[in-house]
This record gives sequence, structure tokens and C-alpha cells, in this order.
Amino acid sequence: MMVSLGPTARATIVIGLIGLTQISAMPHLTIAGFVIDLFLILTVISGILAGSDRAVGIGFSCGLLADLVVNSPFGMNTLVLVLVGWGAGALAPQLVETNRVLRSLTVGLTASSGIALYALMAWLIGYSYDAENRIEFLVLATGVVASFVNLLLERIVRTILLIEPAIYTSRV
Repeated sequence: MMVSLGPTARATIVIGLIGLTQISAMPHLTIAGFVIDLFLILTVISGILAGSDRAVGIGFSCGLLADLVVNSPFGMNTLVLVLVGWGAGALAPQLVETNRVLRSLTVGLTASSGIALYALMAWLIGYSYDAENRIEFLVLATGVVASFVNLLLERIVRTILLIEPAIYTSRV
């Protein structure tokens, strides 16, 4: 007898696997010495596909896990990923009917804005980090990688997280 997992259990497994990959493999797959944030990309993809409600929950879970394992002020990753998830979810109604390439470009731009938001928050609280002097390159690299990762993972994330295509009514 096969037991079907609910959406929360599936999201927990996906976030755990992304966390394991982020911690173990991503430090070895750097771009010019920078590690790409898979938590950010997962949050943006889920926001574009599922809307703000699911993206905020996934962003909170990913951010909390990142705060537990990354050497940064506690809560900063959580706050950034919740805000980015909400922003990506706010874009979802405009992107439901578009093609995958446009959604991938939007994922790249939104992920880039997440890195820029993280840098802005770090600057506001006086936190210094390694990428501080080359933030423009990190924003660009994250956007490009997020666009390509979305092309590869969009259908997988939709299937695993049980995301049904949302129907948005027009306000015209």
C-alpha cells in the first residue's frame, strides 16, 4: 500500500533536499567564488507558480533553515526570502498565461532583486560580508543562473509541490 504525502510533507522534503544540496554541493560549484543561493531560487519559482501564500511559507522555511546554517545575522535570510516570495507571488497573476522563457526571465530578475535586497539590508544594519565589493556581479550571476535553473526545474517544482495552475480573474 502506497501512502500519499500531503503538500506540507512534500514541501518539507523539497526544502530539506535543497538545503542539503546548498550546504554540501553548492560551495564546490561557485561562479567566480560566489555560491548561488538555491533557497532564493526555490522561493522565487514557487512564488511565480503558486502565488504569495505558498511562496511566503516556503520563503520562511528556507530562510529559517538558511539562518541556522549560514553565518549571518539571525533572521536576515528569513526576512529577505519572505519579502522576495511575497513579491514573486504578486507577479504571478501577470505571468500565468505567458511562456516559460518569459517566466524564467522574471525568475532571474526577481532573484537578482532578492540579492540586492539582502545587500541593502546588510548595509542598513552595518553587516559586512565577502561579496560586498562585487555585489553587481553577484546580482547579475544570480539572475542568469536563476533563469536557467527555472527552465530546468519549473515543471519538477510544480509536480512535487502539487502546484495547480492558478486561475486569476481579470479586474477589467
